[in-house]
Amino acid sequence: MTVVTDALARLRATERAQFGGTLAVALDGDQAIGGLLEALKVLERAPSREMRPSRSTLIEAKASWAAADGEIEHLTGREIRALCWDIDSAVNPTFVRAVSQHPDLVQTRRWIEGLVLAYFAKWRTMEDPETLELVLRKAVGAFPRHNPRLAMYRKVVANLFSAAAPTTMGTAIVDRGYGTAAFMHHWKIDPASGLGEAIANEAVNIWRQRHEKEKHALRGDLALRWLRQLTQGLLTSSMVGAVALTRAVSALIMWDQCEQDPQIQEAVRTFLLEDPRFRDPRLPNRNANWDLCAEAARQRVVGWLAKGDLLFFFKFIIRDDPHHRRDFWLRYIGQAVDASVALSEEDHIRLRAQVRDKLTYSRVDGATSAFLMRFRGVSKDFLCIEFSETGNALHVHDADAFVARFKSIRRPRFNLRTELKNTATLFEKFSHFQIWQYRVQSFLSRYGIRPT
Repeated sequence: MTVVTDALARLRATERAQFGGTLAVALDGDQAIGGLLEALKVLERAPSREMRPSRSTLIEAKASWAAADGEIEHLTGREIRALCWDIDSAVNPTFVRAVSQHPDLVQTRRWIEGLVLAYFAKWRTMEDPETLELVLRKAVGAFPRHNPRLAMYRKVVANLFSAAAPTTMGTAIVDRGYGTAAFMHHWKIDPASGLGEAIANEAVNIWRQRHEKEKHALRGDLALRWLRQLTQGLLTSSMVGAVALTRAVSALIMWDQCEQDPQIQEAVRTFLLEDPRFRDPRLPNRNANWDLCAEAARQRVVGWLAKGDLLFFFKFIIRDDPHHRRDFWLRYIGQAVDASVALSEEDHIRLRAQVRDKLTYSRVDGATSAFLMRFRGVSKDFLCIEFSETGNALHVHDADAFVARFKSIRRPRFNLRTELKNTATLFEKFSHFQIWQYRVQSFLSRYGIRPT
């Protein structure tokens, strides 16, 4: 493999070289990849580790098996091996019973390995799985010579070839702090096989059950290890189904440490926003997995994101806050069911010049930026809009009427006068006089919206 590594290194060095630099020379294909091509030819000539049969060999073996009328002694060893490595043949109850009676089974590694991989691939979806499991337990347990794979399987043979396999393996993953991918690689189980899928999902379920029992004692670095095992070790498997995924994520979000430990909350929020299975739950094109999560969990994440938007708005856009609007809305923002920032042209230009982080926001055709917060009252939803420039009152709109008229609170662009300050959907307006906080709090309380 050194030849392959060296060839790839030369290609990467050439790719990174600056135009006109000392490494920016013409690429000699024979010199750069000749060794790589030769190494690939060697690999192609080398026998496959799993020695899967060729198509012609398998056709011949199936024909011989059909003519043998269940009498496996009429087949050659080569034909039996081909059928053991053909998934459909290997899990067929008639073939399984026949091969189990063959005296050479327990001594023939290739036969056993083929049956094992077929069992993993079709885990317990085949007809009569118990018979195949019994055959594998006996064959693997009795194999007389040393083979790393079969020796490893022999240690857990009773559980591995049984209905208990996902629970046994999933428990080992969680107990030992493994990631699913590393565990599957170690045990030579195809992650995309039926057993691989069952183990991946069961490991997530076991993590959730263990976490529910132990979560109150998890703090600091120990809490972070639990979090990372789930998000970086277990949920990275593409075989984890929506049910196991959303139940575990809901439990993670509702964990009290997400509210008490900023580092935990930031890690969970980053995971959700970066994972394509979730993303921002406030967006209309959000992943459907959010609909399977517990509503309380989804709402908590919306509150986190809304609070982040609020803090950004008052830190970057409103640096002078004489009316203490930031502190007032921090008491309510956790209840917001949606929130968004809309920037004026001036603030948009300033943001692009000073902030490198990629942020999502709308634009305002007007001289002031705005922060939009939607709250759910007992009989009506309200859209509260604060503006960055002084002299602008708090505008409270009928949220449903606003959305019906303007489609969304996170459109690419808003007009300040005809949309954000339109009177058709305006429900109430509050100037920021001395007792404005008392007046707004009383108004929101009448509709069941109270500070937390």
